[in-house]
Amino acid sequence: MDYDEIIARIDCPYETVEDIQPERIMDRYKELINIGKAEGFFPVLITLSETLYEFLEFSMDPDSPEHQSREEIIEASKHINVQEFFKRSVANASPSEDDPHDVIGEFLGKGLLDFEMRVASFGTTHNPDDTYIIAKIPTDKPWEIAAWVPIGGYNDCPFPAEMVAVYKYWHEKYGAVPAAVSFDQWELTVEKPVTDQGEAMALAMEHFGFCSDSVWQGVGTVGALAGTLLDSKLWQFWWD
Repeated sequence: MDYDEIIARIDCPYETVEDIQPERIMDRYKELINIGKAEGFFPVLITLSETLYEFLEFSMDPDSPEHQSREEIIEASKHINVQEFFKRSVANASPSEDDPHDVIGEFLGKGLLDFEMRVASFGTTHNPDDTYIIAKIPTDKPWEIAAWVPIGGYNDCPFPAEMVAVYKYWHEKYGAVPAAVSFDQWELTVEKPVTDQGEAMALAMEHFGFCSDSVWQGVGTVGALAGTLLDSKLWQFWWD
């Protein structure tokens, strides 16, 4: 597939990833973080695919009922109460009163997830037809990256404005920066990871509300998820 239309919709400078070795991609990403500080942009690794094109075509089409411009997404995010969003999302994701499953569970201790950006690591879901670019998003507010690549609103995936609001909250608290995205994944780098068990449990509840698949199709309980967040400088979200 020709991905020029995706790139045109995102509408910012970019460079194509020629060397697909994960460590090389990470090295270049880190270089661009430093360059971006001087030039006024944040890099984000994007996995281009036909599915991403379909999602962006729908969400960015002015005739779509779900369409919001980049500016509208950012403005809408300013009116979202993030704590209320987490509270509502956790309630929706939790088992019903008739379900005996203990979704909270016990804190299982540190279980650091030690891998590079999943969307660039070509694991079992890698499609050889995918192309990778590093887009240079012209903003000094990294949470706005989610408005430039507006995925969401399906499979319990938050809407773009909700993502912008949550990413802003996490950036201010943990130095989290959206670093990589595909049609169903976001990955964030973290400057100030949690180091305390209690804080890790609280953060894991937020992650559960934001992406319940982290528990339901991942580690099984919020307590287990908390262990993976201790000292972790990379957060991963995937919506099935």
